[in-house]
Amino acid sequence: MRGAITTTDEHGRARTEWTPEQAAAHISEAWQDAVESIIETGRRLIEAKERVGHGQWLDTVALLPFTERTGQYLMRIARHPDLANTNHGSYLPASWRTLAALSELPPGEIPKRIESREITPELDRATAQGWAAMYAAARQEALNAWSEAVDGLTRALSYAKTYPPPREMPERYLPVDEFIERASSLAEIAQTWGDA
Repeated sequence: MRGAITTTDEHGRARTEWTPEQAAAHISEAWQDAVESIIETGRRLIEAKERVGHGQWLDTVALLPFTERTGQYLMRIARHPDLANTNHGSYLPASWRTLAALSELPPGEIPKRIESREITPELDRATAQGWAAMYAAARQEALNAWSEAVDGLTRALSYAKTYPPPREMPERYLPVDEFIERASSLAEIAQTWGDA
């Protein structure tokens, strides 16, 4: 490209730095209403953001036929492994807004919904947003449960470090040997997390 500057990236590889006009032209060329074009536009945005000179990204965005927020959605679409998989393109809706909602689903969910015929080219944005909201709520619920578990474990550890178990334990309370067994099970489970 004319006017480009050659620099090196963080790995010492030569790369051509683009002006905002060059970057915008590269991105705008792919911007259309087909799934492949939407994903290609997202890829080009990612590439251009890496290649445009430091501090010139907003100058580039100002030259594009869409807003910075739309650009962020397009990059998220391009980064989603299921949406970027070319085998899925013909099953996906050709709306970047609907694809943006689908990009909030966890990897692996889109192929399942394609197979069950829930995701088709006719899928509307409201339905995709509903699925995304459902996964966001489930994720938040899982995070809340995790937080509660960590808090409970912290309290148990604090107690165990401070006090020995009572010498005489009424029947309705957990016996010490069962507490030790549960703590050992927890340690074994946690070890598998560390190995993953």
